[in-house]
Amino acid sequence: MTVESQWIDQIIDEQHDFLMKDVELSPKHGMPVLHSSPHDLPKRIITFTQAMSPSWINYDCWVCFYEADKKFMRFWNNPLKYLERLQKFKGVISPDFSLSINADEKDQFRQFFCGRLLATWLEQNGIPVVTNIRYANRYSQPFCCEGVPKHAMIAIGTNGFLRDQEFRQIIAEGVDFAIFTVEPKAVLVYGGCPNNIFGKHIQRGINIIPYKAQIKFAHEVSEFRKKKEKIQALDAKQGRLF
Repeated sequence: MTVESQWIDQIIDEQHDFLMKDVELSPKHGMPVLHSSPHDLPKRIITFTQAMSPSWINYDCWVCFYEADKKFMRFWNNPLKYLERLQKFKGVISPDFSLSINADEKDQFRQFFCGRLLATWLEQNGIPVVTNIRYANRYSQPFCCEGVPKHAMIAIGTNGFLRDQEFRQIIAEGVDFAIFTVEPKAVLVYGGCPNNIFGKHIQRGINIIPYKAQIKFAHEVSEFRKKKEKIQALDAKQGRLF
């Protein structure tokens, strides 16, 4: 039994056994293998929290997990509860469990494995999946691109990681490694897309598509509403109709 097999046995309890049915594991480290290779680019990407809101009825978008783990741990704890809802959307970007730059190899493996396992299960249930690739330190390298289809779309989340120079450098290293390894036809970037990280890949002909992080989108919507309400209040005061 390999070290990774022992780790998998510790990750998968009786509650999650069904997720392992018919899953192909990569021969090197035992990472769940994805086969999905969607062709159409997402028109819009929203977070899992938004997608699960009863008030959200626009299903012409993709669901991502670029938010705090505590906001989508309910999906790992009870995947079946959310399957029918997720099937209404155009597709899903594989879950992005947090990685710490100080975490050891076992912890890194667990976070990758859980996200990738949920993604393969969604794929088995007919949901198009784009693989999220996250990179944190040297322990991430063996796992982050293993089991990812080559020449397909991949997704990278940068939101919240670009202000700190150390994190920015890690993102840059991860982007370079992912593009070199997977040779993607397109890279979906959720968050900032700085030229000093992505510019050289754009020049090489890689299709880099930025998507605005929803926290910024929500802020802009809020500011727009405030401005609109202010104008309407002024119009009402001056006797104009609106």
